[in-house]
Amino acid sequence: MNDFNEKKIYILELCSESECGSWEFWSTAENKTEEECKVIVDSIVTLVNEKNIITTEGKYVKDRTYKEIPLDVVRLKGEVKRSMIPDVEPDRFYWFYATEEGKKEDQKNAGTLRPLRQ
Repeated sequence: MNDFNEKKIYILELCSESECGSWEFWSTAENKTEEECKVIVDSIVTLVNEKNIITTEGKYVKDRTYKEIPLDVVRLKGEVKRSMIPDVEPDRFYWFYATEEGKKEDQKNAGTLRPLRQ
């Protein structure tokens, strides 16, 4: 399995468990690189386009409306890069959550990454 597919499965798994802010996808990465950032952004864009995850913002998670908003790739790239700095403002960043289709896809992938996440 390549890095893109692994990252895509990992992000979908996180979003299936609960809503996740854009900075959370890079927060556990060691040796953060531009390539890692690109893989994360590409994975999120693919998952949104496949309708496996939905884009919202922190304020809509906070008020529990989970209003769907359009994804701006340039903004997303900036957010992922800014997440290297621990001072994240969750209400100003994208948040994502899995659709029913995404949750089904996550179930199909269940266990795929377990050995990689230990």
